Amino acid sequence: MVVALLTTLLAATPALAVDEVDTKRLRDAVTVNGILAHERVFQRIANQNGGTRASGTPGYDASAAYVQRRLEAAGYEVSAQEFTFPFYQELTRRCWSRSRRRRPSTSPAPMTSPAPATSPARCSPPTTS
Repeated sequence: MVVALLTTLLAATPALAVDEVDTKRLRDAVTVNGILAHERVFQRIANQNGGTRASGTPGYDASAAYVQRRLEAAGYEVSAQEFTFPFYQELTRRCWSRSRRRRPSTSPAPMTSPAPATSPARCSPPTTS
């Protein structure tokens, strides 16, 4: 009986600690309209910077500046930490074509290597990741 009571008390302790945190002000401050307003700003930044806000791009810098301004307006002291990371950017368009091999003839003629039939090349714009 003592072991069961002790187990129940120990198991309930973490749950009690979570329940003591009052998040009402945070929950009241975060609204769907507020989230959507920030998302619209980030999308506008992406649209003005080649469709991206990826690290290492001007879109990232503009996004970081927006977040910094918002935090400072809310009374936070903001500092930036530099870090290194692998960066990849395509500088040319990607092009590809689909190659199909023609079936060899079933006639008894001498075997030759069939010529490939190539569809038109398709290209996509360079990407940043």
